[in-house]
Amino acid sequence: MRIHYSNKVILFFLLVITAAQTYAGENSAIVVNAKPTDVTVYADRAQVTRTLIKVLNKGSHTLIFDHLPTNIDQNSIQVNGKGSVELVDVKYKKVFLKNISNKKTFLLKGKLQSINDQIRIINNSIDQAKAEKSFVIKITEKLTNTTQKNSKVILDPQKWMKMVSFYRKKISSLDKEIYQADLSKRELKLDLEKIRREIGQIGASTSKAKNQVHIKVSVAHSGRISLKVSYLVYGPNWRPVYDLRVNSKTKIMSMAYKAMVRQSSGEDWSGVKLKLSTARPSISAVRPKLNTWYVNIYNLPARKFSWANRESALQMEKDIKSDYDVSRSRAMYNKKNKAMFEKIATEKSSKPMVRQKAAVDSLGLNAVFVIRQNANIKSDNNAHQVSIFTRKFKSEMRYSVIPKVSEHAFLKAKVTNDTDYPLLAGPANVFLNGSFVAQSRIKSVAPKEKFWTYLGVDNGVKVSYKFINKFHEKVGVFSSSKRDTYEYLITVKNNKSHSTAIHIWDQIPLAKNEDIKVKLISPEISEDTKNIKVNKQKLVEWVYQPKAGETIKIPFKFSVERPANKVLTNIKG
Repeated sequence: MRIHYSNKVILFFLLVITAAQTYAGENSAIVVNAKPTDVTVYADRAQVTRTLIKVLNKGSHTLIFDHLPTNIDQNSIQVNGKGSVELVDVKYKKVFLKNISNKKTFLLKGKLQSINDQIRIINNSIDQAKAEKSFVIKITEKLTNTTQKNSKVILDPQKWMKMVSFYRKKISSLDKEIYQADLSKRELKLDLEKIRREIGQIGASTSKAKNQVHIKVSVAHSGRISLKVSYLVYGPNWRPVYDLRVNSKTKIMSMAYKAMVRQSSGEDWSGVKLKLSTARPSISAVRPKLNTWYVNIYNLPARKFSWANRESALQMEKDIKSDYDVSRSRAMYNKKNKAMFEKIATEKSSKPMVRQKAAVDSLGLNAVFVIRQNANIKSDNNAHQVSIFTRKFKSEMRYSVIPKVSEHAFLKAKVTNDTDYPLLAGPANVFLNGSFVAQSRIKSVAPKEKFWTYLGVDNGVKVSYKFINKFHEKVGVFSSSKRDTYEYLITVKNNKSHSTAIHIWDQIPLAKNEDIKVKLISPEISEDTKNIKVNKQKLVEWVYQPKAGETIKIPFKFSVERPANKVLTNIKG
């Protein structure tokens, strides 16, 4: 009878446990450990994908993806899955906490305490050394000073020598000890500041809340499922940088195309599949709209009529018209000058290690660089370097000089981007014949497009610009005009061991007034040729191909004629 009762009890508990398991299987909520596995970085944000592979029983489950980044875009959350699983619901939640427990902060604070303890020990040793030094000085003073009570001082030379030697050695030893302690203390303080900055960065990105995504799924058959949860997070970014290694003899330019990736999203990207996108999601895809442009007549405020008011109104009208004419003239002049200066600026300016090459996927108007090797990008806002490609290009090289502005020869190279990779605008480190020479910049270049890039100053080409003379003369029978003639000499010497192309630039003034006449005297140009040209902005360009050691001398002469009673602006003399 007792055994029969026990079996009933056991059967009852088994039924309760089974029901509980069934209930739990149908409504279980699980906080899952899913770390980032795939990341696509844009110019100002990143798309992060967390992957979960888990065995689930048949039934309904709520999977909680915890500790999502602070700057997450909750509207960007997407879920995809594989296996006998059906997506039921996706919810974004912000959970507020009473306390924040951060393991990294805890460890950093422990290091902080350890360093403070070391500094305290060093301070104690410095204080002891200083006290000992003070004691030695006082003893020495007591032995060497004559007082009323002790007027007899032993002047034994040997004892004096021993005492002086002891004093010097001891003081020197203590000074050295204090100095070394100060150096150690200084290093520890630097470590202290570094750890404080790290704690500050963590503290800035943490709050008394955490972001979660609750995903409700229905599993048809027990087994393994795979879920991918992706979202956008603001802040991460990447920018291109280049290393240009140029051989001036072979005219081969090796380009290392790299990316500097930064992020402080609050989660480390460890061993992720990294992609870099050239897309600009911050720019709207919708074309801007032109609003109706209205123009009307400006009516002066009504005033009581008087001849004084009438004269004032007429004068105001003249002033407005005059201001408009001046503003319009100035705008036209600035436009011309801008074009001129842009033209000048355009003309100025062992076995290598194998680098990983990224694959490139063209997505319509943009490109995505697929980094072949898994990347580790910590959430520390430091620049992490990844390689996109390294490629050698044949280049056309020439020198560009503007002696009037700078007596330097600027080497530039013309290259065709014969890859499928677009080059984004970014800084470039230039190495000429194995030595670092300058920092330059690459402009945005499309695949198959030709582009120029500056490679820095080459001292192998010497440039000088010399003022020769200025002549004043009167023009006309009654001296109604004056003419000033300016004469210069440009000298360029090719000290290279080979011939090279050199483009030389100068300018003559551009007259804004029809009463001003500017004439180019030397060189005489009736029309543009292959070797010398003058454009609309009055920029003069010479093209030479001097041999090794050859010197080029260019006389440059022009005149400016003006009415005798007028004074010119923006010209010397």
